[in-house]
Amino acid sequence: MLMCSQMINENIIKPRLYDGTVNNLGRYSFTYDAYEYISSESDLPVIAIGSSKMREIFNGISIGENSTSGADFFNLAYGMDLPYVRMIELDYLINSNPELVIIEIGPSTFSQLDSSVWHYNRTIEFMSHLISMKPYIIEPGWEKIIQKDDRDYLPLNYIQQSEHWFSYSQISFEYTLEYQFNDTEPPFKCEDPIGHVRCVPHPSKSEEKYDDYLRYPFQLPNILAQVKETGTITNSNGNRYNMTIERYYGQYLDDRIDNPYHNPQGIRNHNHDAMDYIITKLIEHGIEVLLVGIPYNPVLVDRLEVGKWDYYNQSMWEYSLNPDIHVIDFMWDKDWDDDYFCDLAHASKDGEDYFTQKITPVIDGILSN
Repeated sequence: MLMCSQMINENIIKPRLYDGTVNNLGRYSFTYDAYEYISSESDLPVIAIGSSKMREIFNGISIGENSTSGADFFNLAYGMDLPYVRMIELDYLINSNPELVIIEIGPSTFSQLDSSVWHYNRTIEFMSHLISMKPYIIEPGWEKIIQKDDRDYLPLNYIQQSEHWFSYSQISFEYTLEYQFNDTEPPFKCEDPIGHVRCVPHPSKSEEKYDDYLRYPFQLPNILAQVKETGTITNSNGNRYNMTIERYYGQYLDDRIDNPYHNPQGIRNHNHDAMDYIITKLIEHGIEVLLVGIPYNPVLVDRLEVGKWDYYNQSMWEYSLNPDIHVIDFMWDKDWDDDYFCDLAHASKDGEDYFTQKITPVIDGILSN
């Protein structure tokens, strides 16, 4: 039964999680395998974590080519990341023996997390998924941070974790048969050169491609350039519709500013507690920590109400006083042009290259000490 279970996990369930068939965001499934791969393949790993903003701006291949440290640079950021979610995999991150962990800090780091915000159910879904992928027989340290109201929804014991995981079995079987015998394509392309951010190439496909992917994942299209050049925008279904730059930087931008995910709650909450827990555990294990404030499109930043992100600023200042961690904040730098962004929050290729120029000397300075 154990052998059969392992075979089902590796050949039926996990591929459907990687390609986004079951959970529609494969990068919430690949990190445990990634940590194991990094541990076995790299002698000097540097791991970047955070949201899609980090995923889009951190090019581990380019940073490695420009760094004098000899380190390997891996990008394990995923969309809608929150400290409250990321803490679940912390033990596996630590076990991959990174020399340095680079953590995105932004307004979303301290965002509200309760049933009143739109992303709450999605967050609970992501957390349940991560917990069920690696059932914890021994109580993990992060469990004490879980909010009381969330305990009814999360699989926090072994039986619940196993039940949640095997709830993926039937749908994974059905789609695997569909793909193999009916020539049906998975929902997203998971291979170069047109890989989609929602899915991950399976490690069994090609070690070289998988290694490259862990350093530099698939990127978003440059929506902002399309708006500027054609006056149109392409939605997630591949359909185009009219979008002038005035409208894009009008109501479209205002909606993003008001999005609770992109704003700190303004009080110490469980996301903040989880971030402190992550930092403390990394330091306790002798791992260097670099907190990085990643910028938004400057047009959005210029439109923020005075004081809207003060909690972020205060938190970054407090972290900077801790001699055990490194902090660098690019959020308010005036040298970021909107051409450095592919939309209102994520870096374009030009922005990614500029970030490489700015962050590489900082990393080398930390690793040389």
